[in-house]
Amino acid sequence: MMTVFKNTALKVKAFAMFNLKSALLSFTVLSLSSCATDPKVLEQESKEAQALSATDFTKNLEHKMFFYNLEMLTDTDDSHVHIYRTRGIYDVSYNYLGSKYRRFCNLKGGELHYQFCVDEKVNKPIFFVSFTNHRAKTDVLEERGMTVDEEKFNELLANQKATARAARKDAGADAWKNTSVKIDAEKTVFTGYTDFTAEAKVLALVNADGELVDMLGAGEKGSVVLDKTPFYATSGGQVADTGVITADGVEFDVEDTSKNADGIYIHSGMVKEGVVSVGNTVNAQIDADRRKSVMRNHTAAHLLQAALREVLGTHVEQAGQLVNDKEVRFDFTHFNPLTTEELSRVEAIVNKEILACVPVSMQEMPIEEAKKMGAMMLFGEKYGDIVRVVKAGDASTEFCGGTHVASTGELGLFKIVSEASVAAGVRRIVALTGTGVLNYLNECEDTVKFASATFKSADNEVKDRITAIVAENKAKDKEIQNLNAEMTKLKSADMFSSAVDVDGIELYTAKVEGTTPDALRSMGDDVKTKGDNVVAVLAGVNGDKANFVAVCGKGAIAKGVKAGDLVKEVAKIANGGGGGRPDSAMAGAKDITKIDEALSKAEEIVKSLIK
Repeated sequence: MMTVFKNTALKVKAFAMFNLKSALLSFTVLSLSSCATDPKVLEQESKEAQALSATDFTKNLEHKMFFYNLEMLTDTDDSHVHIYRTRGIYDVSYNYLGSKYRRFCNLKGGELHYQFCVDEKVNKPIFFVSFTNHRAKTDVLEERGMTVDEEKFNELLANQKATARAARKDAGADAWKNTSVKIDAEKTVFTGYTDFTAEAKVLALVNADGELVDMLGAGEKGSVVLDKTPFYATSGGQVADTGVITADGVEFDVEDTSKNADGIYIHSGMVKEGVVSVGNTVNAQIDADRRKSVMRNHTAAHLLQAALREVLGTHVEQAGQLVNDKEVRFDFTHFNPLTTEELSRVEAIVNKEILACVPVSMQEMPIEEAKKMGAMMLFGEKYGDIVRVVKAGDASTEFCGGTHVASTGELGLFKIVSEASVAAGVRRIVALTGTGVLNYLNECEDTVKFASATFKSADNEVKDRITAIVAENKAKDKEIQNLNAEMTKLKSADMFSSAVDVDGIELYTAKVEGTTPDALRSMGDDVKTKGDNVVAVLAGVNGDKANFVAVCGKGAIAKGVKAGDLVKEVAKIANGGGGGRPDSAMAGAKDITKIDEALSKAEEIVKSLIK
């Protein structure tokens, strides 16, 4: 992309766009013309740089993120000068005589301030130069004998925005809901463990294009950043809170809440009324009823894990979970399906803890202290020195950052609605609490009432009525099978009144309409009883589907005629295939128009198989 400058001259001939994987910063390579850099000055500055540690340097470095991210973009070979732009900050980096240099500065009061450090990663001196705004950038570059191709830069910037918008469009309507926007704000104070509302200040706004803005108007989608919030951000399997952010004449509906790597909570949604502006004092209020349902289900997940370990064994560990306002979905390690008895025991243990109304406590403490308490932790999860421990009576003690009820009694009831395998050695239970159980029972009651009306019986008689109907259907199915067997025998007797003699083998062929594969196989078995030298090829046609069955007696098999080989060759003619044992085999047929042709070839095929 760039030409190597010799001695002190540099020309950049090409342009490129870079997007770091962190998505925090976007960089654009600018065009430069002649850059006069004195090697002696560089050498002196490098010596000064080596006298300072990177730690000392970064104490006063306002934009140290640039250092770590831009470093990876700087070539290590030959001598290059690069310039990047990100949100009004400019950085120029130098490579000289195989060494990597970078100069950083802040423009304060019209003066250029240099700072130096040693890159401890590569053990080489580096120094930086940065320009905090367009005017400073232009002035400082001119002082250093550099110029910027503004026209090309604006073109590249426009292309970048167009590409970003296209990417967001491809990603879907909610692509603006992200945590990748670089937001200059302090870590959000989360008050949602104890409060459902909070008075807060708007620190930042992000529009639908993922750009920082000063305001959002009615009808606009975007994200709001507050200094403090009661909204829980999706984490640990618990879904995010929803709700509203309001002020005088302002309403912002929060559809989702997320948290970025810096601990900043991002409330995503739409402005329903008024204009939200940076600096506004607002009231943040979560959907309390929804949150309470989530809290019940999350606490139930803790009790469920404890019950599973009691019933199944201590090998049970959480393998994943989803806790929302509708249900708790809990994945755990176990190799066998749970029996009806085991599920009943687990359910009974959880409900016993609920009816006991034991307190649920939440406390932050040093991790070593939590371990001494016997608190369970997720395998492979990274924890800090201070952890949050949730304790539900004597039943459950776990590391958890989610929200919970104050007492198990708030869960109301607990009901398991399904248990299944989701992966090798991993089972999944879906369960309900509170109003979820009530809704489930109401649905069950509606089903019972429908069944009682259909069967014309009382609600308490539905079970007996269903048992009786199932028994009646089984008896009728058996009767139907017996009748079909008798009909098959009659058809067999009629169809196989004559045989074709093929070198001492009795060959029977027949085409049967409207028969099943099982009935066709039964007919073949009947034919086989006629003698050891019997061979039969039967074709059954039922709608647009067809099958062949071939059977061979012991004498025919001894002569080399095997049912598997025979049916395979016959089926080929009808574009089918199959096989089976020497005495009995079955094949499918794809082209039912060639059934008759296939049966007519049976004699020829039998002759070819005889040894």
